[in-house]
Amino acid sequence: MKIMLCILALALTQSAWALISAFPHEEDFEYGGALPSGWVSDPASGYESWECRSGVIDGPDADHTSGSGYFVRVNNTWRTTLTSWLYLPPLDLSGMTQPAIAYWYCVGDEGASGNEAYLYLEAKQGESWVQVGTVKRWTPYYWIESLDSLAAHQSANTLLRFRVRTDSTATAEDVCIDDVRIFDNTNAPAIPTMQAPAHAASGVPVFATLRWEQRAGLTGYRLYVGTDGGGTVTPSNLHNALALPGTAGRYGLDDLAPSTTYYWQLVAVNSVGDSPASPIRSFTTGARTTVNAFPHTQSMSNAGNTPTGWINGFNDDGTGWMFHDFYADHTTGDGYYTHVDVNYQKPVTAITSAFVSPRFDLSGTTYPKLSYWYRKDADPATTTTTTTLRSMCTATARGKARLRRAITAWHPAGSTRWSI
Repeated sequence: MKIMLCILALALTQSAWALISAFPHEEDFEYGGALPSGWVSDPASGYESWECRSGVIDGPDADHTSGSGYFVRVNNTWRTTLTSWLYLPPLDLSGMTQPAIAYWYCVGDEGASGNEAYLYLEAKQGESWVQVGTVKRWTPYYWIESLDSLAAHQSANTLLRFRVRTDSTATAEDVCIDDVRIFDNTNAPAIPTMQAPAHAASGVPVFATLRWEQRAGLTGYRLYVGTDGGGTVTPSNLHNALALPGTAGRYGLDDLAPSTTYYWQLVAVNSVGDSPASPIRSFTTGARTTVNAFPHTQSMSNAGNTPTGWINGFNDDGTGWMFHDFYADHTTGDGYYTHVDVNYQKPVTAITSAFVSPRFDLSGTTYPKLSYWYRKDADPATTTTTTTLRSMCTATARGKARLRRAITAWHPAGSTRWSI
């Protein structure tokens, strides 16, 4: 009863806060660690309150705005049945055509144990608060954008709040929000933000992955890639207006020519129209490594780095292959091995967990075979799924082969040797 009275008092107080009527309205939380004017946390202080931070333990590496600023977060480490609210200032949406809210969020889960935290956006409707959009759950340690319509809650005094809850003793560490934007959603998308490879990068693997910042509310992309155009005209001789889904944030380019400069450009599309085309970016591939002396052995002991000639599907969302020596390796017992951690790196997909070998020139072999040692450890108390280790070889007309491995499932603890 006491909690309900406090919530009611906050809602009444929220209506009296300074009204926001100029749009688009953007909030980046850059106030030296203080909450913005008109934003109120409930509880107001303590471990379960919302506060502005520039970094956290289990969450994004940096804020979304600049990479060195602040974002707002609530920490729920080992909290039982936590509920915490963050109230926005009141909004006058009466003059908008399609009022909407966009924000970037990251929900941490230290052990990916399933005891999760849940993030809600809610709007005041009569005497109740109703959910806006979908519930936000665990994310793989990078910022994700949410875009939700506010048309059903449009008024001259619209009240919104964020709510975080856990329904058990959760291991989730931090629930984070940044760059909240309230606007009239009647325009074509902004120019896409290209991420990787860096412009004019050299030594890029011949199996390259193009990456850009994934945005909400898009219906698609058009991708242009080629060796033509010289960086001033849209490239097209590899991919000319290749249609990609609006949920895409990357695209893999397979078997590019070595030591060659490529150009790429991107256009985002939504229900209104096309974005301006992104700047044309370039990258140059490195030399292709070919192994033709056999037997060939790769122990993965390269001081924690990807071995020469191998291509790691590591991505800035935390997925990919890592090289560690904190458990005994198979080779000597104290060296390195490569692994994918499916707890901290969910979701592991075919593209982000790819680990591509050099080319193998098998033309001089009689019965070519591949063997490797593998193991999969799991906590029997929490693991309920299974995983499969798969190997895929792609042969070319010249008798060469490329090996791609992907983790998608479990095997019992222990080591087994496979010959393929």
